[in-house]
Formats: sequence, C-alpha cells, structure tokens
Amino acid sequence: MSIFNLVPSCKFCNSSLKNTTEFSYDEYLNPYERGFGDDLRFTYQVDSYDSFFNKGNLEIVLEDNLSSNDDIVRKAKENAKVFKIEELYNYHKDEVGDLIKKKKVYTDEYIEKILKDFPNLFKDKAEVLEWLVGNICREDKLNEKPLAKLVRDICDELEFK
Repeated sequence: MSIFNLVPSCKFCNSSLKNTTEFSYDEYLNPYERGFGDDLRFTYQVDSYDSFFNKGNLEIVLEDNLSSNDDIVRKAKENAKVFKIEELYNYHKDEVGDLIKKKKVYTDEYIEKILKDFPNLFKDKAEVLEWLVGNICREDKLNEKPLAKLVRDICDELEFK
C-alpha cells in the first residue's frame, strides 16, 4: 500500500483519521478495487494574480470530474473527507507554485529545443516534461513517486504536456 496513490497505509491514516469510522461498499471506495482516478482531480484556487507567486494565497482543492459516475464521485468525496486529503495536500502548495512558475518559464518552444539539443538524454517530450517537473506524469506510473497525482492533475490543468 502507498499513500502516494491515496491508499491509506500508516497508523496516522488508519487510526487517527479513520478512527472508528465504519467503511462499507455503499458509502466509500475500496482502495484495493478502485482509486480516485480522474473522478476527483486536484486543482488550485487563487485570490489574485499575485497569488501565483505568493503561495500563501493558493489553495489546493479536489474537484469533481463532471463526466464521472455520480455514485463513484460521491464515494470518492467521502474517502477524501475521512482522510483529510485536501487538508494534507495543502501542505504542498509550494509544489503547485513551482509548477506554475515552470509552466511560465518552460514554453513549448523551449521544451522542443531541449529535446533537439539533447537527443541522447531524452527520448520524447514526455520524458523532458517529467524531468522539468520532477515527477511522473503518466497515469500508469502514478504510484512510483510522491505527489504524482497532484503533479499530473496540475500539469494537465496548466496544459503542461
């Protein structure tokens, strides 16, 4: 089990957060059968333009995917509430702030230039992006690094792909 893919595994999550909450298939997602996937996605909210550079005014939130099954979204939200996913991920505002800055600096043209100038280091644009953002962005590899889902969701929102 790995907290990186939102599967509770430690005493803090299982005892302190879950506490005595009874889990049932009717109310919650079973992490062994189904994760949040794209049913809930991380996004960010800011209160002003300056917030892009002042991470204190940036908030990480989970947003529904409107095309997802309503029952799955409801269950995912219940899991997120019990395990305080938004509160815990808000400790990583600096990651989101850094991604916003990197998107501003590393334009598509700049990324293509890196790929062209260093053909022996990178096999494709996706590999350059993962190097730039310092994380995995591919769905099938999200459980390999901490905060990978957060980074992937924010990169998608920023169209950093």
